Amino acid sequence: MSQRTDTATTKLKASHHGCTALFFLAIAYVTEVCRMSGGSMGDKIVEADKLLSKANKYWAPSLLDFRLKPDWEAAAPLFEKAAMLYKQVGQLEKSRAAYERAAQSQEKIGSVWHAAKHLETCGAISKELSQYDRMAEFYRQAGNYFGQAGRVTAAADALARGAKALEEKSPAEASALYLEAIEQYENDGKESQVIC
Repeated sequence: MSQRTDTATTKLKASHHGCTALFFLAIAYVTEVCRMSGGSMGDKIVEADKLLSKANKYWAPSLLDFRLKPDWEAAAPLFEKAAMLYKQVGQLEKSRAAYERAAQSQEKIGSVWHAAKHLETCGAISKELSQYDRMAEFYRQAGNYFGQAGRVTAAADALARGAKALEEKSPAEASALYLEAIEQYENDGKESQVIC
């Protein structure tokens, strides 16, 4: 072998060992990031299932826990966290159901603003699931709750967002939501905010 070939072989071996070291460092880094971010998808699903189960228990009275009526305040954040975890792992049906329960819990404790925000999220998830009839229903409910919270402009904005999202797939439903939004803006004296 020539000296030139020996040098090239040595450089190749050195770079190979360097690449191997970099590869193992990258694997270690990715493993650590996954561990810090809550683990695998399976772990997140298990955690979400546990949170959902615990939240559902708070919805029912329990003599063993000395709870004579549902504890909506304890259930709401558990439903919210479960919904977020389900959404992170792509289980959109379960996520939407958990957000819907969170909205119901928030409504029971008198926080209709938070209930409306959760219902808007349900509407957005329904769009991802191509369930446009449910989507319109969720945006209407959100608008209703914003109205109950005394936030007429927020109600109109929610209806307008729902209408905009429905324009291509369900023009008739989008038109109906736009008309409801316009009515809300008129009730609030802000007709100039209507964007069609």
